[in-house]
Amino acid sequence: MVYIITYNINTSIRDYAPFYEAIKRVCMSYYHVQESTWFVSCAEPQDVKTMTSFLAKRLYPGDTIFIAELTDRTQVDGWVTRDFWDWYRKNIG
Repeated sequence: MVYIITYNINTSIRDYAPFYEAIKRVCMSYYHVQESTWFVSCAEPQDVKTMTSFLAKRLYPGDTIFIAELTDRTQVDGWVTRDFWDWYRKNIG
């Protein structure tokens, strides 16, 4: 299962390293495709509310987060690296 995680950091003063490390621990594989967008691939389906709660604990008031499950039927397109598309195709199937 592949999930997209997007967020908006609204403060530049805080340390977000714990948040980034938590994203890396959510599932077995991840790809940081854009500044505030990650894709994670999990062997088993995950509950997005649980994922959001786990990650949101490492954010600060005023920050936002959005997580969605993607499937092989989800239409996706974009101008990103070939490396990302290789990762995505490998993990979505």
